[in-house]
Amino acid sequence: PDWLAPDPDGWVNFTADQSMVGEHLVTYTVTDAGGLSDSVDVLWKVLDVNDAPVIITEMGDTVQALEDEEFTLTFEATDADGDGLTWTDDTDLFGIGITGEIAFTPLQADVGSHTVTVTVADGKGGSASVTFELVVVNVNDAPVIVTVEPADGTKFADHVAVTFTVVAEDEDGDALTYTWMEGETEIGAGSPLVVRDLTPGRHFITVMVNDGDEVTEQTIDIVIQEADNGGERGSWVYAIVAVAIVAVIAISVVLYLMSRDSE
Repeated sequence: PDWLAPDPDGWVNFTADQSMVGEHLVTYTVTDAGGLSDSVDVLWKVLDVNDAPVIITEMGDTVQALEDEEFTLTFEATDADGDGLTWTDDTDLFGIGITGEIAFTPLQADVGSHTVTVTVADGKGGSASVTFELVVVNVNDAPVIVTVEPADGTKFADHVAVTFTVVAEDEDGDALTYTWMEGETEIGAGSPLVVRDLTPGRHFITVMVNDGDEVTEQTIDIVIQEADNGGERGSWVYAIVAVAIVAVIAISVVLYLMSRDSE
């Protein structure tokens, strides 16, 4: 091979690479000015020395992932010796696959910047690493309604104040506002909310929980019962009749006593 050819001074200089590993028999001949020559056979043995793998994935110093969305990234590496490669990482966010794949879905607790080092090894002492910043970006989560009171289907007497309450959670810790609607009409805000002017009949009340960006709704169905007006009128009638009877009896007694006195 050309790389084993001597220079004019008879020196052979080369740096062996993976392709040169093995035995190479070379015949060297020297000739003088008179045309006389001599030859020698040299057996070169280039020994294999383990070469570390090389990561060839192109990426920046910072990689971005979105909360609640699957993040994927595949690393690639070459090994001059053709050794089998294994991948490892130093983070609790994910576990890299044996062929260099990363796939995970960041959660709210993962939001922020994480320094991650990924290493590939050839099992023979050779390895290569890459370090990068993985930034998990917060994505707003809609609030979650835990409970709403009164319960669906609750019945109330007419003219009774109804207290509406809602318990909600927000994964992002955002401040929440509460708006209560009946159809397109707002009946109040906040929690608890006391409403005193609901008319008899069925009412579909919707609470809207707003975190400033996302709104979550829940509707309940309550009934305001009609007052028993007939019963009330009957009671008054009985009371009036009773008073009248008492008055008649009292007058009769007075007249009777007056008649006896006159005798």
